[in-house]
Amino acid sequence: MVNKLLSEGGVPLFWTHLLLHFRLDVCKTHFLVFVLFLFVFVPSFIKEKFVPLWPKVFINPIYYITMYQMKKILLLAWLFMLAAIAMAKPIRAVSPNGVLSLEQRGNGYVFNYKGQQVLNVSQVGITTSTVGEGLTFQRMVKRGKVKADYLMKEGKRLHPRNVANEYVCEYADQNGKPVHLVFRLYNDGVAFRYELSGLKGEQLKGEQTVYTIPDGTRRWMQRWSDGYEEFFPLTTSGGGRDKRLGFPSLLEPKDGVFVLLSEANIERRQSAASLYNDGKPEEYRVCPDKNEVALDGEWHTPWRIAMIGSLADVVESTLATDVSESCKLADTSWIHAGVVSWVYWAYNHGSNDYNIIKKYVDFAATLHLPYVLIDAEWDQMKDGKTVVDAVNYAKSQGVKPLIWYNSSVGWVNGAPTPQYRLNKPEDREKEFAWCEEIGVAGVKIDFFSGDNQMNMDYCIDLLESAARHHLLANFHGAPIPRGWQRTYPNSPPRVSMVLSGIITCPPSPSGLLLTMQHCLSPAMSLVRWTIHLVHSAIRNIHTSRRMLMNWH
Repeated sequence: MVNKLLSEGGVPLFWTHLLLHFRLDVCKTHFLVFVLFLFVFVPSFIKEKFVPLWPKVFINPIYYITMYQMKKILLLAWLFMLAAIAMAKPIRAVSPNGVLSLEQRGNGYVFNYKGQQVLNVSQVGITTSTVGEGLTFQRMVKRGKVKADYLMKEGKRLHPRNVANEYVCEYADQNGKPVHLVFRLYNDGVAFRYELSGLKGEQLKGEQTVYTIPDGTRRWMQRWSDGYEEFFPLTTSGGGRDKRLGFPSLLEPKDGVFVLLSEANIERRQSAASLYNDGKPEEYRVCPDKNEVALDGEWHTPWRIAMIGSLADVVESTLATDVSESCKLADTSWIHAGVVSWVYWAYNHGSNDYNIIKKYVDFAATLHLPYVLIDAEWDQMKDGKTVVDAVNYAKSQGVKPLIWYNSSVGWVNGAPTPQYRLNKPEDREKEFAWCEEIGVAGVKIDFFSGDNQMNMDYCIDLLESAARHHLLANFHGAPIPRGWQRTYPNSPPRVSMVLSGIITCPPSPSGLLLTMQHCLSPAMSLVRWTIHLVHSAIRNIHTSRRMLMNWH
């Protein structure tokens, strides 16, 4: 074919044929080799008038090569190009056991589980003030293996271990600035994040990640709220009235195969994200919350994670902590998880009454519970008593007291007190030092205002300050922890579902659905972290159980 093309004067056709089959978007190195070859050898076939334009150092040796020799050289070059093209094919990204795989498709990627597509990330990208517009894929490179082997103070496993194959997809924007998309493929799921470098006062504009979930796919998604306390109703399509959805989101793309979407490892200078289903019904956009920090140097997003496998695989997965930062506390010997006696179940405003608090201390002591929570309004204690009196009584009974604070960044006007004691660093250190001095074991901090970067940094400030004073820090009405329980093990289990007061489930289909929702909420939370049921009671459970059996 080469000889025929050359003998018929078809050199342009020959090179066009190579160009059409050469994947310029895969490997820059091979493309440079191609260009070098083109500009060194082609002049021999160009008319004499073009020859003087080329440097003699290149032209003179080539010009006197016979046509027969040139044909051989071109044939060898053609074979070399075929080999280069084969070498330039994208690397097949797989998990260590080969069960999960990743392949590029269009402007995004698809994930396969045991050969079946289970997740479609149909679009990718991230933009700042000057970086990220007009991304062009360059290549995929395998970085190697990433191992997670660490200890936890509490959780699904006390000694989690995991391993992933890590790959980086290199992109360049329209100005040639690099954007890296890093994938980690574990045996029980995948994680990916965007990495940027060379930033100078950049403002985060947005993220273009889109999950495409086909109509008919069973899904359990929670309407987003500041406190992450909504239900997870079963649906099979998008485009509903809830346009913003909070993590985690559970999908069943194939019978018996589940995918749980979430994110992990929120660091300083980052906001958390949620899903927006406000366009095409099948598209769910990953949208980071407000972040006004000027980004300099290197920066990356949190990990977007997907736990994949059977329902047991998803529930048992520790992926959220596997990708999170290692523990930042030098000493964790003082941290102990345990059951808490809490006054709010029966007395909404009972923590300002010393005698009621005494009852719950006694209750904890009788049942050998390690903690008692003195809830809101302890700063308004009645009958001449103070919270110090309540703390001292709890200690005298061998029960460790926790006390409540308002974060004062969410609900403030008309909200319970104490307020504005933790917002300024100096006030926070003073307050936590006082807690440590009087013998408080931990704090519950309530009423945050969402997933924005200010809240994320504030939560980290609270966790670090509390740790300096040997205090547990429980957040309520707050964003989900997203792996912080590994980085800051003084962050105990969260309250994460609507189980306030006494829930009456009438003996009817609607009552059964309510019962099922309250059973599903802790199950969904258990996937993310260990939970505690703090104020719940379900009546008529026997009637609902009989109805459930009859339904089957």
